[in-house]
Amino acid sequence: MSSCPSCGVENRPTARFCHQCGQLLVPIAELLEATENPVELPAETKGHPATDEPEVVAGRAGEVPGGDTSEVVGSVSSAEEADFDELGPPNEDMSTAEVSERSAMVVSAVTEDVGDVSIPVADEPNEVIEDADGVAFPANDIRLEIGAIVAGRFAVQEIATQEDGRVRYRVEDRGICPACLALIHPSEEEPYCFECGAYVMSPDLPRPQRVLVLAADSNPDTGETIAADGRRFLLLAETPPAAADESYPTGDSFPRGVHLLSGQRSDVGLARADRPDEDSVFALTMSAIYESRAVPTLGLYFVADGMGGHGDGEIASRLVAETVCNVLLQSLIAPALYGKQLPVETIEALLDSAVQLGNRLVRQEATRCGNDMGSTLTLAFVHNEHVFVVNVGDSRTYLWRNGVLQQLTEDHSAVFQLFRVGTIREEEIYTHPRRNEITRNMGFRQTVQPDFFQIDLLPGDTLLLCCDGLWEMLHNDGIADVFLTSYGDPQQICDELIRRANQAGGDDNISAIVVRAQA
Repeated sequence: MSSCPSCGVENRPTARFCHQCGQLLVPIAELLEATENPVELPAETKGHPATDEPEVVAGRAGEVPGGDTSEVVGSVSSAEEADFDELGPPNEDMSTAEVSERSAMVVSAVTEDVGDVSIPVADEPNEVIEDADGVAFPANDIRLEIGAIVAGRFAVQEIATQEDGRVRYRVEDRGICPACLALIHPSEEEPYCFECGAYVMSPDLPRPQRVLVLAADSNPDTGETIAADGRRFLLLAETPPAAADESYPTGDSFPRGVHLLSGQRSDVGLARADRPDEDSVFALTMSAIYESRAVPTLGLYFVADGMGGHGDGEIASRLVAETVCNVLLQSLIAPALYGKQLPVETIEALLDSAVQLGNRLVRQEATRCGNDMGSTLTLAFVHNEHVFVVNVGDSRTYLWRNGVLQQLTEDHSAVFQLFRVGTIREEEIYTHPRRNEITRNMGFRQTVQPDFFQIDLLPGDTLLLCCDGLWEMLHNDGIADVFLTSYGDPQQICDELIRRANQAGGDDNISAIVVRAQA
């Protein structure tokens, strides 16, 4: 057993992330080494709609209202689930026979009965009976209902009758991490995958899909089986055909692939030169070129601004940056690097899972330290010509295209809400008395609701991610002036933006990332 350095809870020796708080347990070098192996994600599946969360206004320099009544939304009840913790994941040193034997132990462990399932009863063994919908099926079969949980793990999603009369159930496997496929035991107390750190309780996260059929009593089927309610179900490896391919389309704007150039810079600012810089910046650009074509091209960029006026803002932003980086390197970057075509909903669910984990860790650290630390986050994930933007708080992501600056994100602030409803003009955002009130941030509540945006890049497009210390000093017109100067190097653009922000007063920490797409 290994103890978590953050919360002290004991974890399995093979665990990479703490099952209680999600804290990284292994050195980052080992985690990065793990991404060298391709990760096979489950087939495309349908996610669940996200739930809306009421927002509470919290001032940057004010106190957080007491009494957090939010709860983590869970998709699986763990009261009746089989406990996989003692078995743990396969070890790299195991032989093929040992892995097979371990898999059999896992299967034998899931023997919980199906609860509250309506089972038809026939007088004769070979009698054919009908269900409520008038569909005939053999009397020796078990008719499960949609929503039934088999062996505390498989949730029935669809029901179909095969030509031989046996019923085929499409089920959602809730005992496997959707990100890395490790066996998990999700619950309110253990909401993170111990292997990759994914927030597995997210209702939006698509689950692996499997097929269950009742195993024949005579001439038994071969394959993995699940015992439930005294019967043996055959767990089929294949998934039912998808209704449509929901992967994002590939355009022809970049015939030789997307080539990304990026620059980044952070400065403490003039007014806060004697205090710690509360901003954290992360920039990663990766590209594989095969046959003179850059595919895939990947980029992960984000700016986290520790909440000014709150205790330990620099700790909050760094915790967000490290957590989001660690989770996405394994759950999203590595699969995409190995050519995995992920549906849009899966990408958004994985991004949300990383954000939720970062949010929860900041909140736990704030509780431990007895303060109200928090952080904003604006993030851009680039996969070839497709960009996924995530935003929490008032840090911003812009798009510079054809000489026009577009603000892609919307600030989670009191003044921006007033601007949206027409109460104040845009220029009043910079001077209004409530300009420091943030309505959503990382660490304020148990869960957070990020905004998601998606765009497709064109050659020459440039992204700018920055904190409020930049855009409040320069305003949108001042930022556009820098781009109009036509600095060719993204790093030069970053340097010039920060220089001008300091020249305008430098009232806050200043951070910027500039990413340009070239054909």
